[in-house]
Amino acid sequence: SDFIQSEYDDVTDSFSSQTATNLQLASAISGKALCRFAAMSSMQDAYSVRDFFAVTARFLQRHASSSSILAEAIAQNNAGVAEAGYAIFVQQHNDVDVPIDAALRLWFRSAQKMKSQLDVPHPPRMTQFVLATLQTNIAWGVLNYEDRKDRLAKASEYAKQALSNYDAFVAVATEADGSAADPHNYASLGLIRTLCIVAACCHQGGQAVTAEGLLQSALDKIKKQQERKQQQHSLQLLEWKDAYLGLSRLYKDWEKRENESARYEQMAKDLDDSEHMHPAWKGRDGIHSTLWFWTPEDAE
Repeated sequence: SDFIQSEYDDVTDSFSSQTATNLQLASAISGKALCRFAAMSSMQDAYSVRDFFAVTARFLQRHASSSSILAEAIAQNNAGVAEAGYAIFVQQHNDVDVPIDAALRLWFRSAQKMKSQLDVPHPPRMTQFVLATLQTNIAWGVLNYEDRKDRLAKASEYAKQALSNYDAFVAVATEADGSAADPHNYASLGLIRTLCIVAACCHQGGQAVTAEGLLQSALDKIKKQQERKQQQHSLQLLEWKDAYLGLSRLYKDWEKRENESARYEQMAKDLDDSEHMHPAWKGRDGIHSTLWFWTPEDAE
């Protein structure tokens, strides 16, 4: 943190130190941004918390190279989540509607760039995962914040594209590793949230049975994660909470299933109160689960 503040020149988007690569420096700035975002607790914090995310994205754009394309997309995704998180925070504290146009622009532009990378020979191994994350976030934003007649259709389109790209990523990972289990468990984590967004589109479109099937698939993936008995982390729990809340909302609109709705709502609350949920992430929206604490190795 002190190094970033003392070495970074905001005018030239550069560092005086030459001891680290651009990706290492960008990862360090991103880490600073994520720490400040997690610690956000006041309106004063909310107004400035997005700054380091913008610095990360701008730094990578200024020093663009073939090796930084994926890192730039990840940085743009994080910057978009920070914009959305800012909007949610202000809404909760001031009871006003705040648009997330800036977040949607960041996600859309980055998704377009990632799509073009799929035509390049031997793209970075996480390209389709990052693209799926961006498309999921676009679907979430359009579904919940856009005021347009084709809102549901557009959100459904992006969500289904995301699902397709996750499937493609898992297939590539399986072929490369001989197993569908990604070393960092990225695929199953992102897939849970995408299933929840597709289900939300189906729910709003009157396809309750389809929505239930998608959310039950998300629950199956949660159970598999629980069976591995790995250490649970807060962003993972935010995704689980999305699945429980999705089922709670679905059953609330379903005749004679009010008890199940209440049960899943309580399960979501229990996750928030869990000892595994860091206080900084307690009560946060599921969009925050798509923040990426990335390293230069992730961008290769």
